[in-house]
Amino acid sequence: MFPFTSTLPQAARPDSTTISTWLPPPILIRTVPSIIPPPSTGCSPHQLHCETPTVPQVTPPTSQNVPLLTPLPPTHTHQICTTENLPTPCLPTHPMQTRAKNNIHKPINKLNLSTMLSTNSDLEPTTSAQALKNPKWRQAMSEEFNALIRNGTWKLIPSSSCQNIVGCKWIFRTKRNSDCSVDRYKARLVAKGFHQHPGVDYYDTFSPVIKPTTIRLVLSIAVSYGWTLRQLDVNNAFLQSTLNEHVYMSQPPRFIDTDFPSHVCKLQKAIYGLKQAPRAWYHELRSFLLQSEFTNSMLTLHYSSSQLVNILSIY
Repeated sequence: MFPFTSTLPQAARPDSTTISTWLPPPILIRTVPSIIPPPSTGCSPHQLHCETPTVPQVTPPTSQNVPLLTPLPPTHTHQICTTENLPTPCLPTHPMQTRAKNNIHKPINKLNLSTMLSTNSDLEPTTSAQALKNPKWRQAMSEEFNALIRNGTWKLIPSSSCQNIVGCKWIFRTKRNSDCSVDRYKARLVAKGFHQHPGVDYYDTFSPVIKPTTIRLVLSIAVSYGWTLRQLDVNNAFLQSTLNEHVYMSQPPRFIDTDFPSHVCKLQKAIYGLKQAPRAWYHELRSFLLQSEFTNSMLTLHYSSSQLVNILSIY
């Protein structure tokens, strides 16, 4: 019942409430002796210049009721060694000749690399939106698009749900001369071949090309007989081949026909990025060379007469 009373024995309260009655007993502080390793065999111990620190004195408090903490004398004094008079490190005495003994130090080349940041005008755009901000890239895109239209690469037809639409994108490259000066700005429209389905818009993709061993054989024969060597490159080679499959591609970005914005491009000729583009180009070139009285041999295409031999290697 209230008021509550405790039945446990209570400790007697101290008569004095001074600070000396509730302070804990003093803590004895002892210093741990330090272990100093012995000096090396090549250096004498009397050359070390050591200093012994003085033990700080504890200033007693002003209150007389507070017990004093008397520090105990240290059992061992620490020695602090300075390196002012230390001798030079001893070199190894083994007979092996090392690079360090001969003062040979290989520089770290990876820390001496330097680079030069390109200016904004030298950077190649990654999207068509970036390219349209530069008049040079806009002109390159217009030239590529007009070349595709003149070549009859596609025709616009209405889209339907049964068509597999292949996407396309613009690729930008800066063509440079041998002295690193800018030759021209090249923009190329590339189809997204990973949108194609086998058996739907492409079948065979293998394109036979010459092997490096055959090239070396032809070069050795030409050198032995003193023949003339010529090398040529066909501009927009893949754009010259005719497609036999039905391939539908979306209109080029930033060049969508305003009269038929929902139409798609039905490709009549191959375009870069299609899976069958290399094979279509090979068959187109082979047909032309056979019509030009070349013979398709196991090695290369060659034309021979009583006085003239032409060997054409495609790679």
